[in-house]
Amino acid sequence: MNNINAYLKLCRFDHITKHLFVVPGILFAIILVPESEFHFYKIIFGFLSTFFIASANYIINEFLDRKYDKYHPIKKNRELVNTKLKKENVIIFYFIVLLLGLIIGSQINKYFFYTLIIFILSGVIYNVKPFRFKNYIYLDVLTESFNNPIRLFLGWFMITESLISLPPISIILFYWFTGAFLMSTKRLAEIRFFNKFSNKKNLINYRPNYKYYNENNLLICTVVYLMLTSFNIAVFLLKYREELVLLYPFITLIFCWYFYLTLKPSKSSISPEKLYLNKYLIIFLIISLIIFLILLKVDMEIIKWLVNKTITIN
Repeated sequence: MNNINAYLKLCRFDHITKHLFVVPGILFAIILVPESEFHFYKIIFGFLSTFFIASANYIINEFLDRKYDKYHPIKKNRELVNTKLKKENVIIFYFIVLLLGLIIGSQINKYFFYTLIIFILSGVIYNVKPFRFKNYIYLDVLTESFNNPIRLFLGWFMITESLISLPPISIILFYWFTGAFLMSTKRLAEIRFFNKFSNKKNLINYRPNYKYYNENNLLICTVVYLMLTSFNIAVFLLKYREELVLLYPFITLIFCWYFYLTLKPSKSSISPEKLYLNKYLIIFLIISLIIFLILLKVDMEIIKWLVNKTITIN
């Protein structure tokens, strides 16, 4: 029984909150694609297959990181660092979870299935040599955050299987740069965490790219990604419905609050899946969703006039 629990822990059930990024893909498809069809079984199957593929990525991540995680004050307690699981069994378990995800995902549509394949490849490129992009400064953040638009497309293809209508490029980039913002703040939090609870040598042994990362360049990266995120969501809000611009201050508040949380050198600040459960962050998200739904239905001529008003110079 202990061995079974050890393998199940590799799936990281506590990371399930990351799959919330699939939900907006579903909502956008329903709103933006008039001919879309909502089938409850596709949503259930879609989330199940997404969970299995993400778990497969976590399994290979923990297996390949086991020699490095021992230098991390928290990750040194992971299953593969302390438990002697046979390499062959871990690989077999990885492929079983992978196949389960692909078999379930194939029941939805071919584009959802293709997106799952991209999700798998993303995990391989990020973790497996000779690629192992997680060891390269800046490239690690951009690669890992690419999982965000992948989740957007997974949600999208749960609702529609047409390539004629795809998510707006502004939303795709918003998703990608949001992920980059989250990952860069995580790295900034890890540096601050190691400075308080460990040391720089262990940090570099844990992840070689920290030879080149420091608080200054990570702060700059975080601001850059935040500006790109802000730009793309503003483009989407203004392009698709002028009233949605009133949502912008609430989105700003969510990102600023998240940033504030990551700057505190605590265990939760280096685990985004824990920060997502922060009660104030959840309240902000719920309020923003309610306002979003209201603004979709309520016309405000004054907002339309202000947004579309141009300045003429004689």
